[in-house]
Amino acid sequence: MNPEEARKTVEIIGRWLELRVQGGYDPITGGRDFQVEAEHSLRGGLLARLLIDGKEPLEHTPPLMFSRPWYPLIEKGETVVEKDFVADGIDPDTVTICQHQWQVVRREGDDYVVAWRPGEDGKSHWGLWRVAPTTDAWLITRME
Repeated sequence: MNPEEARKTVEIIGRWLELRVQGGYDPITGGRDFQVEAEHSLRGGLLARLLIDGKEPLEHTPPLMFSRPWYPLIEKGETVVEKDFVADGIDPDTVTICQHQWQVVRREGDDYVVAWRPGEDGKSHWGLWRVAPTTDAWLITRME
């Protein structure tokens, strides 16, 4: 690695760390988890890829899936989640998806319109639709 590549690498890692801290991650209390997450995220995460490509990061941190940023959902705009990973929330206005609370914007029969950042103006609204009446799978899809 030449000096220019090294400088660019340090800049990218510094920016990545800055954005992660802004998103609520604490590298001091993260301990070993920080090392594991940093290696995983810097090698294949969307945030690192955007920074390496010289692009701007997402406007807001993505929703979480089992405590990890759910970048594939943001990139693809939809995914199927098994019933075991969808449950009633901690109050009537939330639903739990993959261990994280989403705000229920409105109900549409047995389906939902949800937001992972409460109070948003519609940019973070997602449909949570039962795939078929006879299945326990749910489709999460971005609503434009």
